[in-house]
Amino acid sequence: MRNMPSMRHKIAMLFVAVSANVFAVEYTYDSRDRLSSAARSGEQLTFVCDEIGNLESVGSVFLSQDAVRCWFEEEAPLTAGETASLGIGFSETPSSLTISGLPSGLEQSGSRIAGLPVESGCFELVLSGTISGAAFNETLYLTVLPEIDVLAWLVEPPDMDVDEGSSFSLCGLSSGSAAAYQWFRDGVAIADETAPSLLFSGCLEESGSYVLQAAAGGTVVTSRTATVSIRSAGDSFESWVAGQGVPSSRQGIGDAPAGDGIPNLLKYACGLSAMQAYASRDLFTCSADAAAGRFVMRYCKSKYASDAELIAEWTASLAGEWSAAGVSLAKVGEEDGREVWEASVEIGESGYMRLSARATSGDAVTQSFAEWLDARAVPAEDGGVADSPAGDGIPNLLKYAQGLDPMTACDSSDVFRVVSNRPDRIVITFRRSKT
Repeated sequence: MRNMPSMRHKIAMLFVAVSANVFAVEYTYDSRDRLSSAARSGEQLTFVCDEIGNLESVGSVFLSQDAVRCWFEEEAPLTAGETASLGIGFSETPSSLTISGLPSGLEQSGSRIAGLPVESGCFELVLSGTISGAAFNETLYLTVLPEIDVLAWLVEPPDMDVDEGSSFSLCGLSSGSAAAYQWFRDGVAIADETAPSLLFSGCLEESGSYVLQAAAGGTVVTSRTATVSIRSAGDSFESWVAGQGVPSSRQGIGDAPAGDGIPNLLKYACGLSAMQAYASRDLFTCSADAAAGRFVMRYCKSKYASDAELIAEWTASLAGEWSAAGVSLAKVGEEDGREVWEASVEIGESGYMRLSARATSGDAVTQSFAEWLDARAVPAEDGGVADSPAGDGIPNLLKYAQGLDPMTACDSSDVFRVVSNRPDRIVITFRRSKT
């Protein structure tokens, strides 16, 4: 006795009464479904039913006319432009087989069809031949999908900001399976760089703008521009100020070419731009940590300033001495080539904190009076220590000592300010050049 065929097959049943309560049924399978052992070609099953038609049992198998069935053995449909190999299964092995109606690019090899389909559509395949000496004709329908190879970026190269000597790579990837790549730097093709990734050694000369092009089938797509910035392991103040576009007459460590009162040396040490105007909050922020009982000043320090150091100081009174003693320092993070630091002191009845920069080496440390005059293009006839070429009455020597520009008119508030006028003393603040 045979089992019922699996219900996963698509079956059409034709019942024919053979005798009382005995029915013969012929199964017709969808061409893509494999025949089960329950109903092979040329077989029929009998079912025994009760008087009202309920199935009681499956009876014996008897032969009837041939009914050849076939199916695709691998998953279909196919895709144009992709190599394919598709087998055809039969309920009985044919002794001869001819397949007609194949799309261009596919050929028959025994009971398989293989090749590279070049056209899409639904194709009617006619299978003819002999099985057990009897001729047969069957039809299968093959679907070939259009070629889908849209050239587009899946991954684009990112911007990179790294330290000198750090090796890294830029990578891009397009959707085109046969895409050809080419890297460009500053608009010029890089010789022999035709892979999706580009390796960098981390030398300063590799800084620039990079794009990756992918080409396939006559289509070319260009990636976003990736900016590569490689920072020097230690920039001197002289090279920094020269690279900032600062006029030669305003390149002193005490000059403030942006007009914000923040000297070049402090911006250099903090990793700021010399020609951009900033407010005090761009240098540091202050807050009170009541739980810890401390006053906290947060600031940023350049990773690359080799000629200066930042000093956080405090004083209980503006009339008193500034000191770094008692100031606790802690590095709390990093951002864009700068280290983030916190300086804190115990909260008292009153107090003040400040941030200053001190030159430590190189040309930023000292500059003679004559060099200072020459760097600021002071006319020879106005180069005496008591001369005032800006016409503001402030002599060159005083401006030199305070880090002011001899060719820019200043007033008394630029030289000093009165911050406390008490019966017993007068307190003023003033600037002193570190050169």
